[in-house]
Amino acid sequence: MFWKIFVDLCTKNNTSPNAVAKVIGISSASVTYWKQGSCPRDTALQKIADHFNVSIDYLLGKEIQPKSIIQDELTELISLLDIEDRAELKGTVKQMLKSDKYKEKDSASNVG
Repeated sequence: MFWKIFVDLCTKNNTSPNAVAKVIGISSASVTYWKQGSCPRDTALQKIADHFNVSIDYLLGKEIQPKSIIQDELTELISLLDIEDRAELKGTVKQMLKSDKYKEKDSASNVG
């Protein structure tokens, strides 16, 4: 289960399992063991989860959808705001999304 999820994440991010391992400081021998069905140790799992911004539970197939750690942190922070500040934040984000920076991304994703 881990290997399939790991490869899928690599593919979605236009990289390879060995390239990710190299970036996070894990040997290519470890990647070979994973491909053969072994599961990474806790420290390697954490490094991979951090690299892809997903949870360890997602990597292990315990969650169907990748749960973004950043989204969790933002949700927690937003919950601390009062209703007026939440409305202001929402307006600010909407304004940011109207900028040319995000219009280019949006039009690029609609091509093809």
